[in-house]
Amino acid sequence: MTGAVGEALRGRFGPLVPMHDKPLSTMWGACGGEAVLKVYRRIAPAERRDREAQALALARGWGVPAPAVRESGSEEDYSWLLLDAVAITAPQGTDTLRAFVQRTLALTVVLQQRPAPACAGPGWLSPEGSGQSNSDALLDQLSARCAGQAWWDRLSGSLAGLDDEPPVYLHGDIKPEHFLDDGHTVHVVDWEAAARGPAACDAADAAFHLVRDLVYVGTPAWPLDSVGRLPVTGPVAAWRFVRWLDRRRPDDLALVTTADLTGLIGACDTPDVLRRLARLITVARTAGVPR
Repeated sequence: MTGAVGEALRGRFGPLVPMHDKPLSTMWGACGGEAVLKVYRRIAPAERRDREAQALALARGWGVPAPAVRESGSEEDYSWLLLDAVAITAPQGTDTLRAFVQRTLALTVVLQQRPAPACAGPGWLSPEGSGQSNSDALLDQLSARCAGQAWWDRLSGSLAGLDDEPPVYLHGDIKPEHFLDDGHTVHVVDWEAAARGPAACDAADAAFHLVRDLVYVGTPAWPLDSVGRLPVTGPVAAWRFVRWLDRRRPDDLALVTTADLTGLIGACDTPDVLRRLARLITVARTAGVPR
């Protein structure tokens, strides 16, 4: 990190060791390795910081192992959180599919046991008067370009069936690297996308990340017996696939056909959902869609 931002943060927290650099955030080791500094930038940095801080506080209060927030702050162009560091003793990247699925199921059980929030939407603390349905909360995450696609009515209509379900608290970005093992406890990190919505979302998110990563590393076969334990529904899997393409290159949405999306939406069970999802992701990979 260079310039005035880097100078200000190093003056406050000392030398910073780069950890992760993403388009909308960066993470640095700080305070001699005792803490992690997460810097939010570009799109609504203060809102994203507050969303993560609120979710961390609530999750820890519910017994979920997660980093504590030490400090927070904002400047004109960025916001930040200083979090307790998690000492990783187990090598990262060695998590098995079975362990990841078990961790996902355990986390979602804790979150879904909480009293249902009043409505769906981003973050865990609902702003006054911001009532949203489950389907609206999902569709609002897609760009206006999606509404002009031939399959839009099919997708939006299938998600309307979720409106009869109570919303639950969602982590919002479940993937293997967000479970950190210190040798004694598995900590859950990166709660920036925490939201309220249908219970199927976290399971679909976890399954999508697994299937996509296996397809992109060229794994010829993958074990449905483990991933198939995640309760993935066709409509939410279709929405998750579309959201992924929507955030890639402008023309990548053209790879989605109404027939393919209809088949995924109407899949008869979780293994069928996963097989169809894998085929669609394989088509995208072949077409050069970035992971």
